[in-house]
Amino acid sequence: YRSNLGMGATKFDVVSICLLTNDANSFTGTGFRIYNEDKANEILQYAKNIIDAFLIDNSATKIVINLPPLIANTKNTGGISYEAIKYNLFKLSELFLVNFDDGFYNPNVTMGIAGLSIDRYYGYAKTSTQIADRIAINEDWHINSFHPKNDGYKQMADGMFPQLLNLLG
Repeated sequence: YRSNLGMGATKFDVVSICLLTNDANSFTGTGFRIYNEDKANEILQYAKNIIDAFLIDNSATKIVINLPPLIANTKNTGGISYEAIKYNLFKLSELFLVNFDDGFYNPNVTMGIAGLSIDRYYGYAKTSTQIADRIAINEDWHINSFHPKNDGYKQMADGMFPQLLNLLG
C-alpha cells in the first residue's frame, strides 16, 4: 500500500494512528457486543504490523497511537448498548496503553490523547427532536454518537498538534 502510493523509505518523520470507536465496536458477541480478548489482541497485532512496517522503512520514524474518542452521549445509540461499547473502549485503550505507552514496544512509539480532546457535546452531530409523541418539547439529541462531525475531527487535530510538534522539534 505504502509503496503503491510512493510512500516508504525515509518519507515519514512522524506517523499518527487513531484508535476509533469502530475498533471497540468490532468485537463480536451474542446480542450486545461484548469485550472479546481474542478480537482485541487481533486489533493490537494489526497495530503492531502497521508500526513495524513504518519502522522498517525508517527506524527513526516517531509513531503516536491516539486513544479513541468517548461516545457522544450516555443514551443507547444505534441499537447498541452504550455501556458495552464504553467498556470495550476502556479495555481496548488499556490494552494499547500497556503495550505502547512510554516506548514499551519501541522507543519511537507512544500513546496520544487526540481522541480524548473531542468535546462530547459539540463535537458530534445533533438534531432537534420532540421528546415524546404527546409532549411538544424539543430537545437536541445526537444523531451519530460514534463518528465526530467536522468540528469534532478538528478538535482531534487540536489535541494531536502539540504532541506532533514536540516529536518534530
